[in-house]
Amino acid sequence: MNKGFGDDPDSWRIAVSAFYLKNTGVYFPSRFPGYPFPEYLNSVLINYGWFATNTLTMIITLISIYAFGKILLELNVKNKGILFLTYAFVPLIWINSTNTMDYMWAMCFIMLSICTLLESRYVLSAALFGLAIGSRSTSLLLLPAILFYIYGQYSHKKIKRFIGEYVVVVGIVSTIVYTPLFLKYGFTFITYYPTNYTLIEHIERFGYNIYDSIGLISISYILFYVVKFKSTFSNEIHSENKQVIFYLIAIVPFLLLYAKVPYDAGYLIPTVPFILLFLEKIGNDKHILILSLLLVSNSIFAIGDIDATNKEEINIKIIGEGLVLDNANDRVTNIEITNEIIDFDMKNSVFIVRSYLPYIEMTYLANSANGTISHSVIDGYYYDESKNRYYVYRLSENQIREYVLKNYTIYYLENCILEDDLDYDLRMYEAKLLEITNE
Repeated sequence: MNKGFGDDPDSWRIAVSAFYLKNTGVYFPSRFPGYPFPEYLNSVLINYGWFATNTLTMIITLISIYAFGKILLELNVKNKGILFLTYAFVPLIWINSTNTMDYMWAMCFIMLSICTLLESRYVLSAALFGLAIGSRSTSLLLLPAILFYIYGQYSHKKIKRFIGEYVVVVGIVSTIVYTPLFLKYGFTFITYYPTNYTLIEHIERFGYNIYDSIGLISISYILFYVVKFKSTFSNEIHSENKQVIFYLIAIVPFLLLYAKVPYDAGYLIPTVPFILLFLEKIGNDKHILILSLLLVSNSIFAIGDIDATNKEEINIKIIGEGLVLDNANDRVTNIEITNEIIDFDMKNSVFIVRSYLPYIEMTYLANSANGTISHSVIDGYYYDESKNRYYVYRLSENQIREYVLKNYTIYYLENCILEDDLDYDLRMYEAKLLEITNE
């Protein structure tokens, strides 16, 4: 928990947003469409550093684990102990329990919402679900499953009343949470970021992120598991088993979202408890135990480890570091690279740093460096007045010409060439490569 705000640049963007809210009283979202509730709460602790905000996420995660345990009891799940431990230690949950991301905030309120839903406390469930949406707007994808559950519980008259009440309360709570965004940006804060990948790149990213989250052996075993118990699954569907249908309605929308925008496997975190419940429902004790051990073991070590970070040099190991250990190392490396970039002496310069921009901005803010209060999410840069240096995410060709005419020297990280879809060559403008020893 004491290794930066997280491996994902978005965790550092949340820290930047929280810092400005705490120290200026002005709310700027970490990115659109906004993740306001975690940003509001993290602002309370942001001046105490990443250990404090990561600890807050850990507490939120523990609450979600407790709520999942109550769900298992409420549903009278046979293998509740195995599923409880698997949920707690599966890599996606473990990693995001010790950073300043918003994933586990949404997950916490989703689990609390489902827990109170099963207890027929619909108003409280709806309020908690509204907070889940206020943490991550994509939590809204779970609403059809919740309404399906309510629909199956009562007579026609009561169904209309309870569903109506539920939707109204969800709308009120989520609207209150998003009100600062609406007042500042109107409806323009509702933003969608389409991918720029080719079909092949899309498929590669979709597959690799899932592999990187649960491991090659776990993927293989899940496929085997589904094939082995397909007749049980088919029977449950044909018999209209409401639990199984509820799980599927909860899972499928998030899978479709991830298939559409496979930026990060963290998008699949809301599916974890429902996938575990679904597999437990159609399988048997032995196979659910084996699958759980495989999923959890990938946190510590990976069998058939494939490192495809650099497409030109793909490394394959029989046994490699698990996702949790790998993530911890990456977090340290990113902090070292950030400090190295900041420590360069070059003045009158522009550094194109891509995803390191929020790392750099938050490092300056945390150290109270002499930087102006600019907003990387809004303005796309951070300025160090003492060195007359701009840090930018990217530059259009017109922007780079303007800086060159003002006698700024352009520097770039190697990944700006490898990752960017530039329609010009940076080196045409005598841009210089920043030699990073930690990369």
